[in-house]
Amino acid sequence: MNQRTRMEYVLQPEVQKMLGHFSSLINVRIGFFSLDGRELCVGHSRPVCSYCHILRTEFGMEKMCLALDQCMFERTRKTGEPVRYACHAGLTEIILPVQSANRCIGFIMVGQFRAPEQTLTAFSKGWKEIARSPAVRRQYQGTPTFSEQQIEDMIHMLRLMVQFIAEHYLVGMKDFDVIQPLVEQIEQHPEQILTIQDAAKRIGRSPSSLSHLFKELTGVGFRRFQINCRLDEAERLLKTFPQMPVKEVAKRIGFEDPLYFSRLYHKHRGKSPSAKRVAT
Repeated sequence: MNQRTRMEYVLQPEVQKMLGHFSSLINVRIGFFSLDGRELCVGHSRPVCSYCHILRTEFGMEKMCLALDQCMFERTRKTGEPVRYACHAGLTEIILPVQSANRCIGFIMVGQFRAPEQTLTAFSKGWKEIARSPAVRRQYQGTPTFSEQQIEDMIHMLRLMVQFIAEHYLVGMKDFDVIQPLVEQIEQHPEQILTIQDAAKRIGRSPSSLSHLFKELTGVGFRRFQINCRLDEAERLLKTFPQMPVKEVAKRIGFEDPLYFSRLYHKHRGKSPSAKRVAT
């Protein structure tokens, strides 16, 4: 998830933990999406199932899948009720609206899994090439399957979870407005280091008050937020300019000591800048 959620409300860090717990219990992906359908966070950062990955990457179904999702987002936004539907790949997905002050501000999406009546044979009409693939059949059979009662129970539990999230873990953007100028400056100029004392003076808060507010709204401390932005920019430079020396990357984001930059990068990203470049 981005360090701050560009929507009308800010998600607390506990939301992602909650989605992760639910995802682990049912062994299915669950994510929080913005009102315009952007994926904001996913429980345990779980990827789409292997079956869907094959269809999207090897059989060109990515656009078709995303278009259907957008259609269902709009349907549940209008009705205010959960939408359960069968996707083009012969699996089931569920979308629930997240509402605050009697209006939709985002969505919870669960999927993909199989309902009892769903089979690859039923799906394969017009998709014989896909259905004949042993890899596709194997991955399809490996997707979780739930009974109708289990699906009903899942929807009921999701309703309760969505209500709990809306009541306890959404922070209005009016609170975010206080720190927004600081966030924008740090994101736009990550190479310019801003002390918490100077930042606090700019918004008329004490350093301790700003520190608490920053952690509450972004999920990370003020200093960590700056580090993350600098490392995000470093990753962009490493990917965009593969021939640029690591020393130059470090300098562009405000690190005069390239060794310190490399150690910090490894600490927070789990690999060296050079390894990231190779992986990219």
